[in-house]
Amino acid sequence: LKKNAKLEPDKPLLQIKQESSQGEEHTNRPLDRNLNHDEEVLIPLNKKLNSLRVDLSLPNYSVYTNNWNFTAGQSKLRHMSGTQLSRQFKSQDGNGGRLYGHWVQQCPSGLRPYITFNGKPTIELDYSSMQLFLLYGMMEIIPPDDDLYEFARIDRIWMKAILTRSVGAKTRDEAIASLRAEMVATSPKLLPRAEEFFDLFWERHKVVYHLLFKGETWAKLQYLDSTIALRVLKLLLSNNIVCIPIHDSFIVQKQHEVELRTAMQTAFKSLFPKIEPMIK
Repeated sequence: LKKNAKLEPDKPLLQIKQESSQGEEHTNRPLDRNLNHDEEVLIPLNKKLNSLRVDLSLPNYSVYTNNWNFTAGQSKLRHMSGTQLSRQFKSQDGNGGRLYGHWVQQCPSGLRPYITFNGKPTIELDYSSMQLFLLYGMMEIIPPDDDLYEFARIDRIWMKAILTRSVGAKTRDEAIASLRAEMVATSPKLLPRAEEFFDLFWERHKVVYHLLFKGETWAKLQYLDSTIALRVLKLLLSNNIVCIPIHDSFIVQKQHEVELRTAMQTAFKSLFPKIEPMIK
């Protein structure tokens, strides 16, 4: 793999991604407005990211082979080009708004622990149960204190899958069908219990269930998590700490772990002061 050594041309910091009538996405177009207070961090941050030396320091050969696609004969990390972040909305301003553009965001999770910034090791922290916490935040309700995914004799991986498949689905049936498709690939014996699992999970979190299956809810969640991400980046940059976001997780030099954790707590509570986020 080789990095793109050329300086990237300036890209619009705000973009709109439109969909055609067939559901195919068009090329992003610039969003013509001034940056808001949160988005202003993108200007100085992109300057820092452009000069940041990001590499991979693999500890052994097995890590390399684990991230090689032997069928296609190529690395699972397809490229190491792109260092500028932009905020991308879907269809219209305020709809979504997540940050994209840095090649690290496309890096397989199995490789990310070995990323270095300017030759120094990094650490990645993420918000646990982010989408579920945001749903509770939208209702101004404090989430339960116990494990949100812990159900007797049910692997919590399926409880997490239910949330993932539910958020963004158009209907309950679509969410359950998506869950079944995942079970077919990994645990077909659980197929008869897909609907049971679904109902168990959402009975426990029924106070936010009515927010599901609405397109505006998914767009609102993405807007909220991207706003939090921008605030994390701004807090860190104010301390001269460069960070690369991956939606609800963040990568910094390992020496800045405490500052990152503090910034993530502060940014989340700036929107939802009564909720204590889970960070891991």
